Amino acid sequence: MRKLFSRVIIASIVFLSLCSSVAHSQGLFRKSNPTVAVIGDERVDVDEVKHFFERNYAQEIATPEKLKEFLPDYALYKAKIQEAKNSGLEQDSAFLEEVIAFERTAAPSYWIENSIKKKLLDEFIERSQTEYLVSHVLIRLENNALPDDTLTAYETLLKAREAFLSGATMDSLNQEYSSRMRGAPIGGDIPWFSVGITVHDFENAVYNMEPGELSMPIRSQFGYHLIYVRDKRERTAGRYTSHIFFRPGPNQQTEIEKAIADLSSGMEWNEVVERYSEDRQSAPNGGSLGIVGYNLRYPEEFSNIVLNLDPNKEWIGPVQTQYGLHVFRVDSIEQLELTTDRVKQLEQQLRQLPRYKLDEKDVLERIRNLPQYQEYLIGNENNSEEALSLSMVQIIGNITADYFPEYAETRQQFIHGLMVFKLNDLYIWNPELVDSSKVRRFFEQNIDQYTGEIVDRENEDETDRLAELPEEELSQDELFQKLYFQIFSDMQPVLEKEFHDSLYEKYGIKLYPGRIR
Repeated sequence: MRKLFSRVIIASIVFLSLCSSVAHSQGLFRKSNPTVAVIGDERVDVDEVKHFFERNYAQEIATPEKLKEFLPDYALYKAKIQEAKNSGLEQDSAFLEEVIAFERTAAPSYWIENSIKKKLLDEFIERSQTEYLVSHVLIRLENNALPDDTLTAYETLLKAREAFLSGATMDSLNQEYSSRMRGAPIGGDIPWFSVGITVHDFENAVYNMEPGELSMPIRSQFGYHLIYVRDKRERTAGRYTSHIFFRPGPNQQTEIEKAIADLSSGMEWNEVVERYSEDRQSAPNGGSLGIVGYNLRYPEEFSNIVLNLDPNKEWIGPVQTQYGLHVFRVDSIEQLELTTDRVKQLEQQLRQLPRYKLDEKDVLERIRNLPQYQEYLIGNENNSEEALSLSMVQIIGNITADYFPEYAETRQQFIHGLMVFKLNDLYIWNPELVDSSKVRRFFEQNIDQYTGEIVDRENEDETDRLAELPEEELSQDELFQKLYFQIFSDMQPVLEKEFHDSLYEKYGIKLYPGRIR
């Protein structure tokens, strides 16, 4: 059966996106445009036809000849929309379920792609210019912590806050109040960091504070924090750095002298790295450490050493760090100027973060804070979200359409396309919906072509004969039942013509292709 209707279904797909409301489309086009079609009380101007042609045939040029060819199909499409509305299809429960299913997915996706992610990127770019130095007290809590445990943690940090305002240090508060791991408090000082390094809730709190400020208790996925901003400054550019590493040991000095001698004699950097470096993870990549800066990837002491290296030197060493001895090479300095490449780089960083993986819950949270949402609640007799549970999707869809005209048009396109599909299914495509008496009459009028071979039309690619039965062994009714889908397929052009003729008559469709120039 699937193959039986594939051709006509594919042919109809082009129309599923061919729509916008009449009022909207009439507002888009100049009144001086010549009317090229009349469908009932609706007039269609040439610019409207051109607009929808270009939306559906983007690769083609809308020449007058092509628009004239397109005009009859478009007029029928508009007539089908009128017929669907007049027949009450918009109130059909199955139709409404499909519209709701569309909005349940499309509206949140539109918010995410056209609003939330854009604001996240704007925020990420702005914050990338600044770095902070903070201390915090942290009481660990699971996400599903009991309300009593949550309240206790919050109240405990309020006490810690009062103690700080009375003169206590963050270090002493961390020792006294923070949760512990392996005997040590899990709060404390956080070295200089910028955007994307901490979880979003913590970052939001920090970037909304100034040096010397102390937060209220802040919830994150780790628990409750009390945050003190020690300082902030313009972001320090990191260094893309490579190294040759030597672990402490009896041969350390000898090996590093050999490496430096080889570098001084002109041996290639990568060859020296491969021969001497004891950092086997970075050695295959020329000793690359990636970007070293204030990003919590490396300890602050190590970052301070690298960031103070002379980038103009071919290599620098030996340099002592907490890990051992190194010969460093500064490959390049991070570019912080907001060039096109820098913005693309920041966007790529943002895409890797959990905050960028949004879902419907994030959208609902944002919509609930909009004034329109409260208006919808006030309009409900119970004034509660629970009472709106069945219509919440429509509310989200309506608010999305209010905010984004493009979404309003997309939604209208879907609704009109679905209307046309449902009507075509009812009158042309679906053998279970079309009036079977019409199929029977067609069969009786063309009985001669259905005697003889009986073909399995559900597997027509194979064209296997089910049997070669003489006509007298099957009654006419049995033959009709046996060949129903074949008969229905043969009749579809007739059904299509009858349906289209009825629309022409009912809506008095008039076409004026000569006005298209």
